[in-house]
Amino acid sequence: MSVISKRFADELNEPEMRHAFLGAQTRTKIANQLRALRSQRGWSQTKLGAEMGGVPQGNVARFEDREEMNPRLESLVELAVAFDVGLIIEFVSYQDFIIRTRDLSPDHLQVLSFDRQELDMLCEPNPAQGQPLSGAHRLAR
Repeated sequence: MSVISKRFADELNEPEMRHAFLGAQTRTKIANQLRALRSQRGWSQTKLGAEMGGVPQGNVARFEDREEMNPRLESLVELAVAFDVGLIIEFVSYQDFIIRTRDLSPDHLQVLSFDRQELDMLCEPNPAQGQPLSGAHRLAR
């Protein structure tokens, strides 16, 4: 499967180019995903700010501007809570990074909010009782 051109791969061989690409692509993905999630829910920037506990609309606008955004981890967690979605921050190989950030279209970046029924497929029965284990029991393992 061809994801990038050989020429671009050669350009990424240069550390400065690779680091610039990493920063730009990361900021673009976050900004685009925030807009996609907000649009998916039919929210204005003001509504998202309210869902975040009273964040001013101007601050929300900065989160959605790849040139101005520089969110703290706490802000990203607050955004995840407002949208009622999970948040994963992890270090990956450049190969994985390129694959995960190649499609930045709104349709690809939308995420559904929490749905309890979606968790049923993740539940395992308790072997002794045929019942799923509670979260407290799972954590104690």
